[in-house]
Amino acid sequence: MPNWPFPTSTSRNQTASSAPESFDISCCCGQQIVGERQVQPQIAECSLCRERFLILPTNPYPAPLPAGTSRRKKKSKRANGETGISAAGLALMWKTWGRPIVVWPMTLGLAGVHKVARGGRQLGNRIVAIGKVIRAQFTLLRIVVSLIVTLIGLTVYWQVRESKLEEAMVLANAAYDRGMEALEKKDTLAALAEFEDARDAMNLLKRNDMQAHHVRQYANELSVATRLGTSSLFDVLTEGDREQKVGGGQSWNDRFTRQFKGEWLVLELKGPAIVSSGGPTSQTVVFPSVFMGKPVALELPQTIVAQVPTIGDEISLIVAVQWEECRYDDQPTPRWVVRFNPENAFLWVNFVTYEATGYVTDEFQPVDSLRQVLTQQAKWVGIESN
Repeated sequence: MPNWPFPTSTSRNQTASSAPESFDISCCCGQQIVGERQVQPQIAECSLCRERFLILPTNPYPAPLPAGTSRRKKKSKRANGETGISAAGLALMWKTWGRPIVVWPMTLGLAGVHKVARGGRQLGNRIVAIGKVIRAQFTLLRIVVSLIVTLIGLTVYWQVRESKLEEAMVLANAAYDRGMEALEKKDTLAALAEFEDARDAMNLLKRNDMQAHHVRQYANELSVATRLGTSSLFDVLTEGDREQKVGGGQSWNDRFTRQFKGEWLVLELKGPAIVSSGGPTSQTVVFPSVFMGKPVALELPQTIVAQVPTIGDEISLIVAVQWEECRYDDQPTPRWVVRFNPENAFLWVNFVTYEATGYVTDEFQPVDSLRQVLTQQAKWVGIESN
């Protein structure tokens, strides 16, 4: 048996040491420490944090034989259903996948937390600095000076306001008297200027007495009398009929908007009236008429209807209105529809201002009948007519 080929320990050590072994260690700071093992133990130091690690020497034992070559027949681990993943494989998987999955989110999260905390500290410091600047401005002396200036300003404002109110009290009565004198002299423009001054003064004083109602009514009526359009209702319907036949309905609507819409018109209406079926706040009065054989529906806005207590079979009205619409409809039956601006329409009540319009003639109705209509409308409005 001395000649049998048994391997000795020396030969095994020589065989094991012939293959170099490397090491790869991850430091806690994230630095990788790599190198080759030696026959003797060695100390490896991290170049970043100076952490020291003990490196074991090379393995003095031979590498294990491949599966199936051992003299003792052992069942393969894979045959027993085990995965067969070695420690080196687990280490490689941790290094490649596990560590980045764990470390990167933690690193990013910590960086975000630090950034938010740093931004919060900066914002807090700015707020504190602004507060210090503001606080430095409000010294006791400055506060006292500001109060004194404010008190002086309020005093001046109050004195100016009281002066304007006293001036308005004098101006309201004086302008009213001068306006009535101008009306007696048939000076419409001078009367308009005086009544507008009186109206502004009474609006400043917030007066709602009878004289204030008179002044506002005079100012409205004289303003309309000096700004009346040159075309009557008959003239506008005549122009509309001609334009509608030549260019069509849209052509007339465009021309009406350019030429007539917004102009003031004074209407003397007499005859039967029809109240619309709308609600109390949307009722209108329609005066049916005929123009060149075609029906005309003349609608008065709700602002006029609200001042008329009753609408009977026969009614007479004198109103000031602004043109809003004059349209020819084919459906359901051919007719003219005339509408006016509901915001500015009002009942006329004063005969002396109505004379300034030039409409006082005996063609429509006698002067006595005209005065009766104006007196009746003055009662509806709540003032006395002149």
